[in-house]
Amino acid sequence: MAIRDEEVLEEQQQTKMKKDLMDHLKHHPLYNTLQAQLRAIIYDQLDEKIYKPAPTTHKIQEVINYLILEYLKWAGFEYSEAIFEREAPCKQTTWNRAGVCAYLGIDHWQHHKQPLLYLLCEQSIRNNNQNKQKKQEDKTIESFNDDESIDLSIEQSIDQEDQTSSQEAIVDAYMEQLKTPYIVQK
Repeated sequence: MAIRDEEVLEEQQQTKMKKDLMDHLKHHPLYNTLQAQLRAIIYDQLDEKIYKPAPTTHKIQEVINYLILEYLKWAGFEYSEAIFEREAPCKQTTWNRAGVCAYLGIDHWQHHKQPLLYLLCEQSIRNNNQNKQKKQEDKTIESFNDDESIDLSIEQSIDQEDQTSSQEAIVDAYMEQLKTPYIVQK
């Protein structure tokens, strides 16, 4: 019975040691890297064992996949890149930076150091800010135009009042003439 107790005690110690080791590894910076590598290896093995035909893709899907892959490389996400290359259909032979720039009409970005996805996001933010600024300017112009139209309507009212008062003056003068006796000269 003493041997059985020793075996149980040894098993408990091994279990505790495994748990302590796992806790220690989880806090180690290499843990996430090893986990990503293991995931990539598993995906490789699954791809070799399971044949699945490549899904048909459209050009825009291939361009988006290229943009994401380029960003992952630039950001240094090696393992995410490895997994993404296997999961996402992206014909490396078909697309390169120059081809994507030409397809998107952004040839002027071809030689930038940042990934195209990063540059596209920057441009979108810049355009959004410009649109907000233009809308604010348009509101200011509309407000200015409203003020001008108010001034114009006031001027028109004054002109109409002036015309009305001058017409009244003519009528008054004519009525005065009618009141005076008509003298015939001989």
